[in-house]
Amino acid sequence: MVRRSTLAALASLCLAGTAFADDPVLFEYRTWMTRDGQTGPVTRFQAGLNAALATCGIDKVVGVDGQFGNGSRKAVIALTGCDTISAQVPSDSAANTGAVTEALWKAIMGDKPAPTVDQRAAVLKLTFEATDYNRMQWNFCQNSPRSAPDDGQGTCFSNDKRSFITWGPDGATAGHGREVQAILGQFRDAGAPGDADLFNAAFGTEAPAVQRVLELENKSDNSALGTYLCGVWMSPKRRSAWVDGFKALGATAELPELYRDVYRSASFDGGKIATFHRVWTSEEFGLPVSELDHAFLIDRSAHMSISERKLKDALRTLKSASGSAWPPAPAAIRQYVALNVRPPNQRTDRLGRDIAFYVEGVGQSALSADETAAWANRGRRNAVDLGLSDTRVVPEFTGGPAISHPMPTGTLTDAETALCPAAVLNPSSP
Repeated sequence: MVRRSTLAALASLCLAGTAFADDPVLFEYRTWMTRDGQTGPVTRFQAGLNAALATCGIDKVVGVDGQFGNGSRKAVIALTGCDTISAQVPSDSAANTGAVTEALWKAIMGDKPAPTVDQRAAVLKLTFEATDYNRMQWNFCQNSPRSAPDDGQGTCFSNDKRSFITWGPDGATAGHGREVQAILGQFRDAGAPGDADLFNAAFGTEAPAVQRVLELENKSDNSALGTYLCGVWMSPKRRSAWVDGFKALGATAELPELYRDVYRSASFDGGKIATFHRVWTSEEFGLPVSELDHAFLIDRSAHMSISERKLKDALRTLKSASGSAWPPAPAAIRQYVALNVRPPNQRTDRLGRDIAFYVEGVGQSALSADETAAWANRGRRNAVDLGLSDTRVVPEFTGGPAISHPMPTGTLTDAETALCPAAVLNPSSP
């Protein structure tokens, strides 16, 4: 038996965000701005939108920056008044109120494929992270008061002692997760012909030094890799050159896909997402994985380990409480998981992101005071604005193939070791 609340939630989702079944929404602006990457689908659409506006003789131009806000919405509305475009868009399409729909995408972008569920989930992740593939940051001595060992200030404070550097929208680190090494290794060794040349061009004279990252041991607390990167960071010139190199690499057309492939692999987030899917669709729970479910699982996998046991325990408790009403509405299940399967740290931040995936289904009135505060702190974003729906089910997820990523055993030279002060390698807690 399907409960009235389930039917009501599904009906609500059909009317909000996904609009009309014959012309589904891909993304739209309602109350918050989407921030896509420089090579992402929103950015590509904006370039096409400007060309279409010019062809229609409409005196409007939007920024080609991936930021889809009220200006882009108004430009879409203006464009749907153009006879060439309106002939290709249904009269009751949400495109007429400023949304980017499948029909509008095809009218503007031609045969270029519309963004997939995974790509739109990635847009939301980029919006949350407020970063891009071309942004790398150093994590040495990152907390106030800022340390400046080269200026005689020797005390170093850090609450992130073992990540060393962070790069891109998934927060790849060079620490014990070693995602940075996997991405760089794939780009250099397993990418398309010419990718090694792009790598060398991006980092210039520092390219051999960056490749050294792939050779050094990184298991111990005072690892060879940490000491080596500390030595690089100690030189302001080299520190800046590495930031510029990652920026140049991230700006290439090839890097984002390789970056995503690494995270989608069974060796990294793909394995976590596959675990979620396996639990969801198991005989015990029998839950289909909707677009919103899938995007929720993708976003969670980027920031926390997945305990299959804890996830199963939470769903068993919810199933027992639901009785004959199992399963509840999909949004209610996501809410229960968000509140009962939580990370060990940054719990409020994670909750604020999780709410984006269930607020439309449960309604704001169903949020607790803590949920409301966490959601507000995360910009009151809503995954439905990326056209994601509980009425459509995604295919079985298997993830990408595992990536060979053996732990290197390289050691440092005495000269490399001498470049890193002990205070930087072993910082104080702020």
